[in-house]
Amino acid sequence: MTTGLRLFLAEQPWMQLLSEQEQARVITDTFERHVASGGYVCRAGEPAEQWIGVISGLVKASVMTSQGKTTTYAGITAGGWLGEGSVLNGTLRRFDVIALRDSYIAYVPRSTFMYLYNTNIRFCHFLISQLNKRLAQQMALIEIDRLVDAETRVAKFIIMLVESQTSRNPTWVLEINQAELAQLCGLSRQFINRVFAKLTAKKIIDHSYGRLNILDKDRLQNFDEHS
Repeated sequence: MTTGLRLFLAEQPWMQLLSEQEQARVITDTFERHVASGGYVCRAGEPAEQWIGVISGLVKASVMTSQGKTTTYAGITAGGWLGEGSVLNGTLRRFDVIALRDSYIAYVPRSTFMYLYNTNIRFCHFLISQLNKRLAQQMALIEIDRLVDAETRVAKFIIMLVESQTSRNPTWVLEINQAELAQLCGLSRQFINRVFAKLTAKKIIDHSYGRLNILDKDRLQNFDEHS
């Protein structure tokens, strides 16, 4: 196990819920892969044999419709986890997960995941929280796709990305650039630049290339084109 993977696991809140024996099994069984930008972390239709965590980088979960349109269901930043529903149910993966930049990915084997699920009630409580968060994200995406204007879409995607992280993130900092956010939102980079300028002028965010600081979470959550 690399030092980076070991440190990543040690920082996860759910690891603190495990016994020493359970932690040791996770550390022994979990493995790491490097996925280049544009590469697949996993593919739709594959058996869900691992629970997936983003050590560093940025990935998106998406699906290609029969009309050839790509629909993004989630963006996952460093510290986030995905795929627990399919792993828990033992079903095939429903989405392609693609790296938007060079990323390092942690894979917890399903056998280890199910061992924790079957033996540690506090880990189960964490999973319930994760699944509830995932449901809220899906409801937010329905709202984004059907109900809101493009500027609000950007603001809601930023909120969703930050809230997808399970690691402690007290300062509300997001490692993302305009091009990556444009891919997630399905908008142009130029449009994202204009929204960033507007949010910055209103002191809702502060940003530099590849880094976004959320200064006012409440105003960002309630932001729309008329704000």
